[in-house]
Amino acid sequence: MNLTHAGACPYRTAADWQSFLAKTAARPEWETTCDDDGCKGLAFQSIKTGVDGVFSTCAGLLADNPKVTACVDRMRRFTSAWLSQHDLDSYGFTTDNATYFAASGNDAPAGMMDPPAALLSAMPRLDDVIAAAESYGFRYVVQHSCLDNDRLYVLREDPLGRFDQWTLMNIVSGGNGPMAVHGRVSFVAVQKTDAQGIALPAVRVRFRDLLVQASSGGSYTATSDQGDNAKCYSCHPSGARALLAVRTPTLQARPVLGEVGYGSDGGPDFSFTRLTQLNDRLASYGLADWGGTVDVAAFGPALGQSEGCTLCHDGVARGPLTVATSRKQIAKKMVEELAMPPGGAGTSLVEREEMGDPPLEPEEEAALMVARAHGSSVLASVIGDRSAALERYLLATRCD
Repeated sequence: MNLTHAGACPYRTAADWQSFLAKTAARPEWETTCDDDGCKGLAFQSIKTGVDGVFSTCAGLLADNPKVTACVDRMRRFTSAWLSQHDLDSYGFTTDNATYFAASGNDAPAGMMDPPAALLSAMPRLDDVIAAAESYGFRYVVQHSCLDNDRLYVLREDPLGRFDQWTLMNIVSGGNGPMAVHGRVSFVAVQKTDAQGIALPAVRVRFRDLLVQASSGGSYTATSDQGDNAKCYSCHPSGARALLAVRTPTLQARPVLGEVGYGSDGGPDFSFTRLTQLNDRLASYGLADWGGTVDVAAFGPALGQSEGCTLCHDGVARGPLTVATSRKQIAKKMVEELAMPPGGAGTSLVEREEMGDPPLEPEEEAALMVARAHGSSVLASVIGDRSAALERYLLATRCD
């Protein structure tokens, strides 16, 4: 039996829609994030035309047939969310970058989205940027990052407690020693109150990439880069992320203005103590409220229930791991860093491997291999269920 208001819609029966939904739910494009394999224009256009285009063409029919509308509702929402996370010119939120940037200041405390000028003006030499952070009382640490490079992380705390600002600079080698500049500076604001200082129910995290460019006289500038397409939510399902919580050869920090020991190295193991303090600060934020810029539920079921992942990534304490979450970053946490699940015995072996002081004993190397093999096995189980779990979610309501 034909559905009413078919118009130009190619699917005119409930059975047609059930078949379309089944084929669409099995599309391989759904499983890969931009962080895993890059944003691919052909894949995006295929989904835009072959899936989203169908919903647009058939909007009238769907409006007149509530049962079919109900059966495709999850697919429509998922498709919209997926397109946001795979387009070529946005951070992956529900709006383009220009709109996202403008909205970041709405109902936010004054100055929250202004990166610390003292840090930007001190570029490009790492020592100069660190000196600026110390003299302004901004706690910082240099540590190996999830991007497989070294980064300078600087925390500026609003004196009124309305927000925190994190400035992240990539460290590269230059003619005059390490330079805290490489293409872009990442800036993250963690909003705790509204513009009037009233506490928000949950923190709101705002991302900004700054394009670094050399100017005359050997100085550098950093300005908002609206052309960037980093998909922030893919690597940040919970909001702010913890730093690599082990000692590494490049780990570095000193006391800042206002702290005991300012002007000294802080004493034994100060850098790791500082790293721990900054991670405690990051953990204190809890799960971020995306303020409507991400439809979290649209990405389907939380992965890893049978493996125990959902005990932490439950959507309450931490964001769920879904097909929108970078497989690369999950693998890094579970296999390379052995940081997920937290508290595993392998973390101390990872630190020993990083430091090489003293070198791992043969039995410790074997234990590390066993821990990583176990992590790889669990990871394979979590990742292997992505397709089936998503299909079950998208096909939960029948059309016929």
